[in-house]
Amino acid sequence: MRLDRLGGWVLGGGLALAAASGIAAEAPKSGFYGALSAGGIVRNDVDATSGGVTGTFEFEPGFTFGAALGYRFGSIRLEGEFTYGRDAFDNLSLLGVNVGLTGDIDSYTFTGALYYDFRLPGGWSPYVGAGAGATHQSTQNVTATVGGTTLALGGNDSTNFTAFGEIGVAYALSNRVELVPAYRFQYINDGGSGTDDSLLHHFKVGFRIGF
Repeated sequence: MRLDRLGGWVLGGGLALAAASGIAAEAPKSGFYGALSAGGIVRNDVDATSGGVTGTFEFEPGFTFGAALGYRFGSIRLEGEFTYGRDAFDNLSLLGVNVGLTGDIDSYTFTGALYYDFRLPGGWSPYVGAGAGATHQSTQNVTATVGGTTLALGGNDSTNFTAFGEIGVAYALSNRVELVPAYRFQYINDGGSGTDDSLLHHFKVGFRIGF
């Protein structure tokens, strides 16, 4: 699935829901809030080089769920978040040969973030922000198939530094509830020894609820 098509479905659907509500409410200006989100993730191809030979790993799109707790100070928000995501291996291109891959990649991410809201009339609040933390990635039951032969490659677990940037827009459905479509670009420091670090694109829609 193309990245732009997945993103268009998720973000476009969220904006359509906001426009259909027809409510001109305003979110709280301060206080605690909780948030839940869901959407799709797309991982960039990863190049790995060994002995002068480079192979390219390709991945299938996946899904993500998130839960967050934050506090707003006017237009500034501080937030802690946990997200779970799953995507999968798809293919390895090596010396002109395509090797079919299977195997899920489960990601568990804990981050802290700082956001800034641009409050506009009519209940709209575009925002930008960035955060950092740690991601634990677990791969299980990875297999490779070439020439009709399938090999079991096992799995691997690792915990690495992660950072992200995010843009989105919140729409106030009531004085406590906001609908929030967003895009996040995530970096994971999991490369090394000739292998690229991971770069992921998140397209999500969530709800933010003030306490």
